[in-house]
Amino acid sequence: MRHGDRRRSWPAAWLFLLPPALAPTAAAAEQVTPPLPELVLIAPGTKVVDAPPQGWSDLIIKSVPKLESGDLDTLPSFAGSTATLFRMTVLADVRKTGGDRPGYRLARVGVGLCIPAKGGDTIVTCEYADSEAVSLSFIEREVLKRVEEELKKARLVARTERFAVLAAPSELVVEGRHEKIFLFYALSVDPDSGRLSTILWAYTSDPERKVRLAPPALLPPRLVYQCGLDVEAERLLGALPVNWSFAMRRLPPGGRVEASEQLRAWLVDPRRMAADPGAFEALLRASVVKPAHVTRAGRSPTAP
Repeated sequence: MRHGDRRRSWPAAWLFLLPPALAPTAAAAEQVTPPLPELVLIAPGTKVVDAPPQGWSDLIIKSVPKLESGDLDTLPSFAGSTATLFRMTVLADVRKTGGDRPGYRLARVGVGLCIPAKGGDTIVTCEYADSEAVSLSFIEREVLKRVEEELKKARLVARTERFAVLAAPSELVVEGRHEKIFLFYALSVDPDSGRLSTILWAYTSDPERKVRLAPPALLPPRLVYQCGLDVEAERLLGALPVNWSFAMRRLPPGGRVEASEQLRAWLVDPRRMAADPGAFEALLRASVVKPAHVTRAGRSPTAP
């Protein structure tokens, strides 16, 4: 996220130029195609504290930003408070399948931005900024527009009935510099129990490098974590700070997943994931040690 007049543009959106679905043939139309997960914006006004809100089965992640390092002493007071105001949130909606196919499926993945409000963190959008539930200053509204634009670049790059890979742009400190990256969340539903597992990894957004930044990690359920931010000031004539960028100091916490050489090749190839999501899902499932059982009613007795 950047404060100031100049914006750093993202590289060409090659990641999201996936082929459209082809029209079904007559023979294919006779077969029942299972519904695929949808990516939606979480409805404004939704309260997201430390559990999934009504209408959602799982809280995947909510980041609570905190300024920790970098050019902190150059920040005007409004920039510091605004940079830590918006909290990225991801939800999932796991539902029972009907008819002659009992089990569970992944119906929706939701993304949104929370801000602290009366009654708990509340999802906010540019249209909702005028409501009585939230009170944003002019500067906060302008920053919300920019952050929401970035949020809307998120995509589901691979999908099956019980599986989806969410790709979301972000910024991370890489070798001492702020660098544009993609965060990937692979959501996989156990068809019998409805338990949802989420694996996260990241790589640089430069299509020429596609450097994977860390081993894939299995996220704990209902992850609400403090996201440390580094501040980088851009100075006019090397002296006067005029723009500021904010980047994650580290990726969200999780249990390390041992990825085979075959799986590692898939992790940096979204087009391959999209072309054969079932094969990619199988590879991920084989690499994960399943967490403690979590039912649709809530956490298991052993969960924190």
